[in-house]
Amino acid sequence: MIIIIASFLFISLLILLFWILKKLWSPIRVQFLMRSQGIQGPTYKFLHGNTKEIVEMRKDSITKSMNHLSHDIFPRILPHVFSWKNVYGANFLYCYGLQPELVVTEPQLLKEILSNRNNNFPKIDLEGFSKKLLGDGVSSSKGEKWTKMRILANHVFHGESLKSMVPMMIMSCETMLEKWKMHEEKEIEVFEEFRILTSEIISRTAFGSSYLEGKNIFQMLMKLALLVSRNAHKIRFPGIKMNMIIEESLRLYPPVPFIKRKVNKKVQLGKLTLPPQMQLYISPLAVQHDPKIWGEDVHIFKPERFAEGVVKATNNNPVAFLPFGYGPRTCLGLNFAMIESKVTLSMILQRYMFTVSPSYVHSPVQLFMLRPQHGVKIILHKI
Repeated sequence: MIIIIASFLFISLLILLFWILKKLWSPIRVQFLMRSQGIQGPTYKFLHGNTKEIVEMRKDSITKSMNHLSHDIFPRILPHVFSWKNVYGANFLYCYGLQPELVVTEPQLLKEILSNRNNNFPKIDLEGFSKKLLGDGVSSSKGEKWTKMRILANHVFHGESLKSMVPMMIMSCETMLEKWKMHEEKEIEVFEEFRILTSEIISRTAFGSSYLEGKNIFQMLMKLALLVSRNAHKIRFPGIKMNMIIEESLRLYPPVPFIKRKVNKKVQLGKLTLPPQMQLYISPLAVQHDPKIWGEDVHIFKPERFAEGVVKATNNNPVAFLPFGYGPRTCLGLNFAMIESKVTLSMILQRYMFTVSPSYVHSPVQLFMLRPQHGVKIILHKI
């Protein structure tokens, strides 16, 4: 009996030892494989990979103050990607702990990854708190389940369904603007205001409104029509220009600085052969701040670059504009968000001009999504 138990423990120990050695060897093996294909990157360090370097770069970047209203935020938000991209090129490999991650910023490869419909590059699996928070909905599910959910959700975010939501957006914005009357010629922090507005609009459009609220919707529409007619001769924000302004803002400040995909099996990406268990790191921030794509004025707020559409603005690389993703998993809320932005901006700009408050501190940070660390403080001026 003792011999059997000892044999079992010995075999279990061998299996465990083999598994540990395999895990430890895996990032080194992947690094050798990718270097043989021309993909460079920082040298893997035992156990922590390049994690220590990444953490130190982030700590250093976040403590440095930015130039007032500078849009050159790439080195601050993703300092490791910015630094290593300049050293190793558009595509490079690093290890986050024992996990090899291939950073891809080359447009043609990005298109291949994000347009793939064969499940070669699926989303990474959510774990722990993220799994509890997002569940298994359309944003995180995969395969056939995702396909069915996406088809159902598409009906909600297109055509007549979106048109029917506009009155509720107007009503929510009217409520916010009514509150703003108390802040005229004063400082107001609008990041929190817009967060509340977005929550209110989602609540109204998702759960509807009461009969009495419904009556008010038409009154709000009449008010909006009156405001539009009064300002019809002004050409400050015609529809196409508003599109350009929103798109340029999203280019400079993409809501999600990076997204990840994984490789489940040996697969070809361009001329590269990728091994299983590798992760792909895609950064909208990196490609949307790339001067090779957007020109030397890449860090200048220049809405007119979108005057002839995204394709022209990106030098025929539309995948270089990724605020809502690309391909079959493009964000479902794209049209909803654009309409909400246009409705909100049109209503605000017909009532107010605004200037940046002297107390505003320009300090964008990444807390899951890109956001202002100290809010957005402006001063409202009634028109």
